[in-house]
Amino acid sequence: MGKHFPPHLWTLVFSSLSLLLPACLAQDASLSKVLPTQAEPLSLSASAQSTTISSTRLRQAARYSARKGGLSMVVWQGNRILFEQYERGFSADSAHPIYSGTKSFVGVLAIAASMDGLLSFEELVSDTIQEWQADPQRSEVTIRQLLQLISGVDSGELGQPPTYAEAIAYPSLAQAGTTFDYGPVPFQVFGELMRRKLLAEGKDLPTYLQQRIFDPLGITWADWEVGEDGYWNVSSGAVMQPQAWGTFGLLLLGQGEWQGETILDAQLLASSWQGTDPNPGYGTTFWLNAPGILPDDQPGNPIGAGPSDTVMAAGAAGQRLYVIPSQDVVIVRQGLALRGEFVDADFLRILFP
Repeated sequence: MGKHFPPHLWTLVFSSLSLLLPACLAQDASLSKVLPTQAEPLSLSASAQSTTISSTRLRQAARYSARKGGLSMVVWQGNRILFEQYERGFSADSAHPIYSGTKSFVGVLAIAASMDGLLSFEELVSDTIQEWQADPQRSEVTIRQLLQLISGVDSGELGQPPTYAEAIAYPSLAQAGTTFDYGPVPFQVFGELMRRKLLAEGKDLPTYLQQRIFDPLGITWADWEVGEDGYWNVSSGAVMQPQAWGTFGLLLLGQGEWQGETILDAQLLASSWQGTDPNPGYGTTFWLNAPGILPDDQPGNPIGAGPSDTVMAAGAAGQRLYVIPSQDVVIVRQGLALRGEFVDADFLRILFP
């Protein structure tokens, strides 16, 4: 299966170039936009091993992000915003597509649905997607394998999410559990699976995500792309404000606890941060700091630096959500950088040498 950079993202790339050069020349002046603020106290457990990131390193990392087309960089440590900076007319109220960073919401949706009795991670996808039952390989795929991207089903082209009906028609290329294949199809299949399950409950996917996960956090999405079928692009469709995305990260940092309320089961969340034999660098919709397979099917560590327990949601053009439990840290970075310009390892080495 070929992996190609989709044409609509090249449009984003070239439209961004006109902004990058003048902004890079003005990067030192832009650092005066740093606005340390206090957030409302959160019920998060601080790590005994964590140390406060120095202001020098925060500014150095922000300078690096700005040079690479950064729009926002917000760092939380414990229960407060330690640092925030915005570039190129972006602000705390601005929203930007997070592209494949959207995928992490899918894993969390699955945890919530498991807690609510809607599904089990070990149940067969074909129990709900009955079109798979006659296929000897697709009929044996579990929901966990689907979201770990080891289902064996053709994952499609990067950045080109199919409709739900198209997704469930993709063929199996290998036995489940034997290969890793990154792409939008498994997430769109899960979107259809959840659509069918929620329909039986008289609900829909946007309402479920908002009420079950986002409402308790006091956040929402700014926009969400839908496909030609009118259903959510759950692979890469979310548009988020930086602090809303970071608040979601704080829920993950708190092991699913939020101000004394259990939103996500801690054990299920922890299991989503465990790699697989086909790819130790990818869990259940989250990238891990371990050698494995990258989105382009090449070997490598998707994070490559920083504390070993760093987990990441990542989208095209440098959209990043890092959650680092050992340091009690959440970082959001959004940008317009060309694909490949913003390097996770370079950024994290500045903050955690």
